[in-house]
Amino acid sequence: MRKDVAVEGQRAEMPNEEDVMVFKNHYKKLKAPFVIYADFECLTTRIGTVSTKELKTDKYQHHRPCGFMIDVVNGIYGSNEEFLYRGEDCMDVFVQKMIEVKNNRMDKMTENKDMISNNNNKIDFNNATHCFICGKAFQAGDRKVRDHCHSTGRYRGCAHDDCNLQFSMRHYNISVFLHNLKNYDGHLIIERADELSERARIDVIALYKQ
Repeated sequence: MRKDVAVEGQRAEMPNEEDVMVFKNHYKKLKAPFVIYADFECLTTRIGTVSTKELKTDKYQHHRPCGFMIDVVNGIYGSNEEFLYRGEDCMDVFVQKMIEVKNNRMDKMTENKDMISNNNNKIDFNNATHCFICGKAFQAGDRKVRDHCHSTGRYRGCAHDDCNLQFSMRHYNISVFLHNLKNYDGHLIIERADELSERARIDVIALYKQ
């Protein structure tokens, strides 16, 4: 059934019953191998006062970063690595540490270990009627392949040849989540955005959610 609803001068057009929405980007279902969480701590230092006839004396303070924590979560092995630093040069150390973490993890994302397969995996592959990535049934002429994790070598399932080629780490970047980025830490990061972009090819993107 097709309905047109007028709301304050606008019209919403509903889809037809035979219209079907299909998810196509199945490579996006591959779990991100690494995620980084970070947080800063700051000290408040007094930088001066001002007084006028109309207003009382107001104190002005400056927030100076004094430390940070980085937690690198490994989704492949279910582990994490923490790095805590305190010091006046914490922003310099943060930039350098992010470059080190990024380079190390990106190298791991390009690994390509040989597949490890056991008898159960062979039975699963031989009996598979549907691609474990896209969920569609194998048709006559389809080439079935064994998909595996390139970091561990573990067999993941039977898949279409094309689905297997797309189901890879080359589509992924390492996401970094910072606590209170919108209201506070964003000011610290933006000051170093150019340096992060030039030295580490790290893009600083603020995401706002209600």
